[in-house]
Amino acid sequence: ELVAEGVAKDRIEVLGNGADVARFRAAAPAQKPPSLRGRPTLLFAGSCKPWHGIAFLLRAFAALRAQRPCGLWIVGDGPERPAIEAAQHAFPGDIVCEGAVAHERMPGLLQAADVVTAPYTGSAPHYFSPLKIVEALAAGRPLLASRVPCVLATLQGHDPIGLFAADDVCDFVAAAERVLAAG
Repeated sequence: ELVAEGVAKDRIEVLGNGADVARFRAAAPAQKPPSLRGRPTLLFAGSCKPWHGIAFLLRAFAALRAQRPCGLWIVGDGPERPAIEAAQHAFPGDIVCEGAVAHERMPGLLQAADVVTAPYTGSAPHYFSPLKIVEALAAGRPLLASRVPCVLATLQGHDPIGLFAADDVCDFVAAAERVLAAG
């Protein structure tokens, strides 16, 4: 689009989102919330907007939780907060919502997670770079993410065992079981 506006192509440089790998890998794991300790914990970190897949994640977590003990730790806030609170009442002690935190805490939070989730919906915008995936990879954490264009572009041809079809609860559960078994 910049070229169409008259900018010379040789003056355009595109830089993708990135993360300081050394900082994320060296971080000491944060303390898990007390109710999630001693069992596998999935972490969602980010803004709780509809296309980030919170409603789907809550349904998929319920299906996974029916098969195995596990916990869901949500770090972030946004318009999906009422759905999260309703799910917390349905699964007391299994779902913890910490709310928004300072970005400086993210490396430790990621290190504390057994699996980092990025459950983007099939209707997620195709044009953005999902920083939560970049940071999960920088931290060396297993990833459970939907196969949507922004995720696939970020992974650039890699096909981790934790990829699942967007909006597919059964595929999410199967991918989560693969990731947890490999951990």
